[in-house]
Parts: sequence; C-alpha cells; structure tokens
Amino acid sequence: FDPIGLGLAQSFKSSGNNATGVVNDLPLLQGKRLEFLTRITPGMKNVGIVFSRVTDPFQDASVAAMRESAASFGLVLKEYKIKGAPGSPAIEEARAMLGAIKPGEIDALVRIGGPLTGIPEIVNTLAETAKRLGIVSNSSDPKQGFIMEYSDDLFDRGYQAAQQAGKVLRGTNPSDIPLEYGRKYTLVINLKLAQELGIAIPDSLLQIAGKVFE
Repeated sequence: FDPIGLGLAQSFKSSGNNATGVVNDLPLLQGKRLEFLTRITPGMKNVGIVFSRVTDPFQDASVAAMRESAASFGLVLKEYKIKGAPGSPAIEEARAMLGAIKPGEIDALVRIGGPLTGIPEIVNTLAETAKRLGIVSNSSDPKQGFIMEYSDDLFDRGYQAAQQAGKVLRGTNPSDIPLEYGRKYTLVINLKLAQELGIAIPDSLLQIAGKVFE
C-alpha cells in the first residue's frame, strides 16, 4: 500500500531493486467507502471507526486515509480504539466500549482492518452493534453481518501480479516494470440485512455492485 514510504521501492516507475508489484490504493478505497456510506445515509455526520492499539503499518495507513477522507466529506470521525492485550482482554473491552454507544451517537460504523479487529468475537460484536443501532456498516465481509464493503478485487489483483511475473520470467528486469495500483474494485452489498434494518439502498449503488446478497 505504500512501497515508497516503506522503503521497498524508489518510485512507481522503477523500484530501483529486484522487485515490482501491485499496490493497494488506500486513500481511494477509504474515500469511496465513505462516499457510498453517505449515499446510503444522506445527511450523515458522525462515523464510528474501530481499530486497535496493537498496530501494523497497514492499519495505521488505513486510519490516516480515513481521517483525510472524512475531512474532505465534512464528516466527524468517532474513534473507538481497542487498547487491551490480544485475546480475552481486547474482546471484553470491545464489547464494553461498543455496547456503551447510544442510538444517535454515530450514523455509520466502519471496521478498520488490523491485528485485533479481525478476531471473530470482535467482528461479531461490531456487527451486533451496528444492528442494535440500526445504522449502515462497512467491513471486509458483508456476509458476517455488515451492510457493505468496497475493496480491491483480490482475484484480479493476483492476475495482475501474475502478468508482471510473466514479464520477469521472460527476462525483463523487475526494476524496469512499473509498480501498478489495483485496477478493479468491487462494491458488495448485503441487501437482506439492509431491508431488515429498514435501510434503503439506492438503486444507483445496486446497479454498480459486484455482489448483492438478498
């Protein structure tokens, strides 16, 4: 997601070393996620994001991109940071923290991918919180109880990387192959859940969604 900042490449044009690859465009993804959330809930103001103290570069960059995108949409981020140690402490903290959110405090809930927010018990707590509040939610798998997700298409990104690998196998120096952003992104909507919560999904989003669960 940030090959230059992480010291993996000198530039997108040339890594300057024995590498090339496909890059995740986090600012684009976070911006589009917020855009779609606002289209589902016009007039929304407060967006809750959940991440953890136990960080990794991907989570840090995701939070930074979400903050920047929220500012551009005039949205207020309500940050819920899990500070407990991995395991039971983090799970219990997440349950207490999210359980304390009252109706009306946030208009949407977003899970930021990271070391703790992917724990099944915490994912379930996030989904249950959004349902209890009756608000739109975003996570990596709408089938787990979230209304939507917008992400790069991992299958297509693998195909894209394989094309680069093919060039290397045919003798091209990796440093002569520019790095590329993922070229295909997919919107997934859990229409069944949205209807259960009385949340209307605009036809304009349903028409562009790559997957719709009914």
